[in-house]
Amino acid sequence: MSGGLLEKAKQASDESDADVVAAADAVIDTAKVVDVSVKKPLMLYVAGGSLLVCMALLYFMYLIPIDYFGVVVLLMLVGSGYAASLHVRNERNGGDAPSTIQWGAIVVVYLLLAGIPYVAAMDLGGSVLVNYDSDDWIDEDSDTVTLKIRQSTGLMGSEFTGGDVTVTVSQDGSETWSGSINLMMSSGIEGNTGSLTLPIADFYSMNAQRVKSFTGTGAPVMEDYPYTVCVDVDGATDCTDLPTFELTRTITDVDQRAVGYDDPSKDCDGNHETCVDYVEIQGWVGEGSASTDANTVPARVSGTYQINMEMSFVDTGTITVDYSTITVDANVATWDDDICGTGPMTIGETTTEFFFACDGDNRFDRDHALAEDYGCYSLTVSASQGGAEVSSSTSYYEFSEKSAEGEGQPGEPSGTYYWEELEEVDSC
Repeated sequence: MSGGLLEKAKQASDESDADVVAAADAVIDTAKVVDVSVKKPLMLYVAGGSLLVCMALLYFMYLIPIDYFGVVVLLMLVGSGYAASLHVRNERNGGDAPSTIQWGAIVVVYLLLAGIPYVAAMDLGGSVLVNYDSDDWIDEDSDTVTLKIRQSTGLMGSEFTGGDVTVTVSQDGSETWSGSINLMMSSGIEGNTGSLTLPIADFYSMNAQRVKSFTGTGAPVMEDYPYTVCVDVDGATDCTDLPTFELTRTITDVDQRAVGYDDPSKDCDGNHETCVDYVEIQGWVGEGSASTDANTVPARVSGTYQINMEMSFVDTGTITVDYSTITVDANVATWDDDICGTGPMTIGETTTEFFFACDGDNRFDRDHALAEDYGCYSLTVSASQGGAEVSSSTSYYEFSEKSAEGEGQPGEPSGTYYWEELEEVDSC
């Protein structure tokens, strides 16, 4: 076979060479047109999408407390404009660079569109933004909170260089403190900024987190009641809610429990199958409510408080365990007990559960905690703040010898056998 497609077309149609070539060129041109029409202008989408993002950021920029954020938005606008120039070069100029007029049009359009959200968000008389640093907004050593203030003068406002500002703190709609604070401002790349410090004792009233209910496993479900701080700077006001856990500082509930254990490494006296060799005393101190107290333990708090624990023999009133006061400050607990020694531990960092320690572990020997032998014992744990008791709880335990008749079944002795129990009871 010889000849190409062009030759065969000429033979089939019996037309001249010029006509066939013209027809073939028309087909090729049509194919090119179809190919161009289905090609998506990717750079146009990139430029348009990034411009919309920049416009949104410009509108909300005054609410975003990030250093040099304006520079970031400016760089994004430049990148979006460059994407628009690539669209013009590839789709309009056939690969040639944009002309001076085209560059000017891109710049003007971008300035106009970027100016719309900027002006729309602008307060002509000026505005103020109140915020805090999530890492160091609270100082547990001095019991203070620090807020950051950023002022914008607007188009017609004046710069606030410093002076008295009005501060109001409220919780759940009720004002807890208000007053004037002298605020020093400084101008820099972040704008006109300053900071003010509030002593927690001035505005603190009640816990910012409170137990609302409990889960199926008995864990407390919390509800937030944040402290809201409003600052008025030269007629412009802004408010912010403070984090809630660090401002949950009041003890409202205490729970306790004593459990007796048999030490398998020791032999029991008096032919007992099992006996109570030591007692572990457990406590919970934190935020709670009367409606949920029977179903859940107290929730965590962050503050300064003292814990006292006492175990006594009810029949004679003899105190068997008079534990030294535990002082808790910012979840770090310390104590110095004459019998059980000293030691630090954390309470409320992840959970309110803790054990009273003695001689390096959680054991109170039988000769110590149950020194009066069989009978009823009371266990009382209380918490104090500011020199006054704020919560207390008492439980009762019957220490006794039990007996039963065994039938010699596997794992069970035959005849009468005895054991000891420390059993919680409603009262003595």
